Amino acid sequence: MGTSCPYIYKDEPCIAGYELLNEPLALPKWDYMIPQLISFYKRCIQRIREIDQKHMIFLQGHRFAKRADIFQRDMDPFNNWVLTMHIYEDLPDMDIIGPILEERERLDVPVWIGETGGSKHWTVVMYDLLRRYHMGYNVFTYKAVDRKNACTLATYKLPEGFSKILNYVFKGEAKPTFKESKDIFNRYLKNVKFASCTLQEQEANAILRKNNVSIPAIGYDIVNGPGKDYSGIYPYCSFSGYRRECHMQMILEQPAYEQNEFKQIALTPVPKYGDYNNLMLVMHEDEFVSYTLREKENKGTIYAKMKGEHCILDVQLGEVHHTIHVDELSELKKITLTSFNELNNTKLIVRVCEGSVIIKTIIIE
Repeated sequence: MGTSCPYIYKDEPCIAGYELLNEPLALPKWDYMIPQLISFYKRCIQRIREIDQKHMIFLQGHRFAKRADIFQRDMDPFNNWVLTMHIYEDLPDMDIIGPILEERERLDVPVWIGETGGSKHWTVVMYDLLRRYHMGYNVFTYKAVDRKNACTLATYKLPEGFSKILNYVFKGEAKPTFKESKDIFNRYLKNVKFASCTLQEQEANAILRKNNVSIPAIGYDIVNGPGKDYSGIYPYCSFSGYRRECHMQMILEQPAYEQNEFKQIALTPVPKYGDYNNLMLVMHEDEFVSYTLREKENKGTIYAKMKGEHCILDVQLGEVHHTIHVDELSELKKITLTSFNELNNTKLIVRVCEGSVIIKTIIIE
């Protein structure tokens, strides 16, 4: 790594840089080896820089590439290195982003989120936060086997007969012949070609927050802070641990109320635990939230999946305001908020003028 790769790629413009290790010292029991890890990094960097001073060097910390406190600014004498972090399913909030920003400032280096992925509800919020704080990210994985809820841009199908390989390896069943194995893997290589893959358009839309996309109501903008991106008056912290200091009430999605048994939202029992993908936003009078809608070139409509009783909303898209009345909705229902000709980093603001409302998702179609 320290000599062969730099000789091969030192003048190659399509190579961004060299990543030396993947998730070193992942478990706490290996922390005692941190001095050896730093020593290894420095030896590799020294050898690389003797040959290649142009390409960046990507460094990962310990604990599954989530820690960076082992590094100092002078890791690379040419000051051309990048801090690589991995994020999976951590709540998309400043609790995870904040410490990374602190390390970025301390080390004075760019940050690359080299591995990250989750549900569409998660990516549409997390990746927008990363972009706002100028952190590049890589979707893991770019291609994946076709399966339910795969966080990937393209999927491919396993070839016929691949189960024979799996059953031999994991169950000790009959070993396929060399010819069978060769034919199976040749079909596999054909299936993984991009031309044979299926583009996951909904995943791509969530990753880029563009075109037809759904944004969880709890994923409102937060970068500009209270009074600008949101305003909450709920006196308690979020039970789920998500955005505790925003003073916005959140509850788990619950069975619909019977029409004649609709309870005041403020009196709805608060669950004792949370699940990000099933959280809903409860908004009360004088509260507002906002969502940045990134891109949609043609006409469309914005909806909200919500429920409420005797509630009046002011919905603002850009400079245009609309008044929405929500009456006698005891079950979540898709309600039209406003329409548009195009979206280009356009701000949607939802404000409660009267009553209370529960919102599950904001939907752009």
